[in-house]
Amino acid sequence: HQKNPPDPLFTYPQLTRGIKNRQNDETRLHRLLSSPKAMEARETQDQSKMNALLEEMNALVYGKGVSPQDREDFLMRFGCTGHTSDILDYLVNDVGKD
Repeated sequence: HQKNPPDPLFTYPQLTRGIKNRQNDETRLHRLLSSPKAMEARETQDQSKMNALLEEMNALVYGKGVSPQDREDFLMRFGCTGHTSDILDYLVNDVGKD
């Protein structure tokens, strides 16, 4: 039984780099949430410490300088991923051909 070659739509360098970066961010998020400073912020309910922790979490989850509201606005406008006319044309006209 011969394996099919990987689909080029899912193996381009930017995507594989993005997946690796996301995995690193998830590891960092896990460390942050289980850190002593996170535990202390939860135990003491110190709002300034909790806000600082939330800012760090948002930077890992959404990107530095991107708020949850920014992400929500993007989703409402573009869906899960943004797109351009050029990429849609490429997908339909070049990739979608048999």
